[in-house]
Amino acid sequence: MPIFPGPVRHNNPDDAILDLTKRQVVGIGIFEDITTAVTGRNALHANMRTKGYIATLTGANVTHAYTGATTTYDDWIDTNNWSTIGGSGLPSGGEEDDVLTSISGNATWRPTINTTALTVKNHSVNPGDSEIIFSKKDTGSGAFTEDGDILGRIKAEGFDSSGNVKLGNPSITFVASDSSGSHSYFQSSSIKLGVSGSNVQFTGLEISGDRKIVVSKATDSQVPEPAYGGFYYNSTQDSYFVGRNSN
Repeated sequence: MPIFPGPVRHNNPDDAILDLTKRQVVGIGIFEDITTAVTGRNALHANMRTKGYIATLTGANVTHAYTGATTTYDDWIDTNNWSTIGGSGLPSGGEEDDVLTSISGNATWRPTINTTALTVKNHSVNPGDSEIIFSKKDTGSGAFTEDGDILGRIKAEGFDSSGNVKLGNPSITFVASDSSGSHSYFQSSSIKLGVSGSNVQFTGLEISGDRKIVVSKATDSQVPEPAYGGFYYNSTQDSYFVGRNSN
């Protein structure tokens, strides 16, 4: 490699001496994103990788430094081995109450939290400090919670062999009821326990705002399987039934 006694200059001041987008500079480069073939950071040839590499991603407008122990491909593509340089590293945008998540190593605003587990810890003597609250608020002038509005819902999903969400989701739904208008101080509400059976989904139990417990309604063609202590209401016969044995 030649040794230059002074700064290297181009005879055309408007032309580049080095182009970091050409992927031929060891230690620093500019990439479209992480995963795109040829132009993505993951596609950089092993000869060009180095510890401490500085990579700018034009798609996410963020610069990362490589902190991995080796430059093997597995370490290179591991997003945990890249640290954001400068600023907050946060993307612009995001709506009120959006959360910041990582997708393929890029920080992205999303309206929901996707997590495998959620634990709410209370480090206070006040039990209310560990509440999970669903807040239903419409925007705009004169907007308010109305009778029948869903205040919040806890729902579970299943998947078929193709990865599609199955129909019929067990749920707990919190519903506004008996609204007295936009300036009503106290919110009446009911709780509905939703269950699903064979090709049918319905409310299995409801607790109303005035403390009535309403059990599921079934017709003669919807009689549930017998179970000792089972209890249901038959709308065809207008009667309640209790199971006396399990068969």
